[in-house]
Amino acid sequence: MRSLRKRSLVVSLALVAAVSACKKEGDGAGGGGGAAGAAGDDLNVVPKDSDFVVGIDLGKLRSSALFKEYGTKFLEQATKDISEFKAACGFDPVETIKTLSMGIKMLDGDKARGSIVFHTSAPRDKIKACLEKSKADAEAKGTKIVIEGDIAYITPKNDEAHVAVTYLGGDGVVALINNQPWTKDTVTLALAGKGSVKDSKPFMDSYKSVKKGQTLWFYVNGESQFAQQAKGAGLDATAVVGSLNVSDGLSAEVRARLKSAEEATKAATMMEQQMGQIKMMVPNVSAKAEGSDVKVNVDMSNKEIKSLMSMFGGMFGMGGGAAPMPEAAPPQ
Repeated sequence: MRSLRKRSLVVSLALVAAVSACKKEGDGAGGGGGAAGAAGDDLNVVPKDSDFVVGIDLGKLRSSALFKEYGTKFLEQATKDISEFKAACGFDPVETIKTLSMGIKMLDGDKARGSIVFHTSAPRDKIKACLEKSKADAEAKGTKIVIEGDIAYITPKNDEAHVAVTYLGGDGVVALINNQPWTKDTVTLALAGKGSVKDSKPFMDSYKSVKKGQTLWFYVNGESQFAQQAKGAGLDATAVVGSLNVSDGLSAEVRARLKSAEEATKAATMMEQQMGQIKMMVPNVSAKAEGSDVKVNVDMSNKEIKSLMSMFGGMFGMGGGAAPMPEAAPPQ
């Protein structure tokens, strides 16, 4: 099995390439309508067979009390690549991107294809100028950037992911990812909206259950390697979809779609039986069956999050002590 860590680098590289085409000026406070970070047009460029699809409303995240309390600590550990782009373009990408959505299909040989879409009110000449400004430094480090008209072709030194950055109508910018070099014709074809997740019945059926107005939502294809690994834990899902809302606390809902209502009932019962230890730290967690779905809900207050941070914060460079784990209640 190939390393998930190495595969994540492919996705991260493409994301950094997209960030390089971000805005230099503007407040970036707004967010898209509907599900977080994914309007219908964004989904037109997400491959039909994507292993996973994610949407994030970064404006909503930044404005949350929880992000203001903990987010800056996480951002202190921002990658070197993001810092370099900030120095080159004179903006902080975390503060300027409003919404982001992405769909990725992992391929053999630690390669990937897919798309990353983000929304910004930056004028197009500012976006192009940012890429031009980054070009020399990127190429000195082995990343080749060629700009032709409204398309920037980016090829990293390791040749793992070829990226084409261009516009997606309105305030949208898209980074298209492939394991083969892009051309103007293949970019045009990718933007045409044929063979997107909107043509996938499993995706669209799952997407309907995504809570609207949330900070983040995600979808995992039941045929993906991620879902296949879950089978080892006894969860044979045809799709997994979920959402997360961030305020002063956290609330999440995750649905795993199984093949029958009977399987969903068995899975929900098993999950509930295994949640004892979790409920000592997060009381408001539950699993139940709804038709052929297993639905897991988690609600965490700010106080509960602070308690967990005190116990586990050091694992993520967030400080925190070594508070003892809560003891289990004696058997009745």
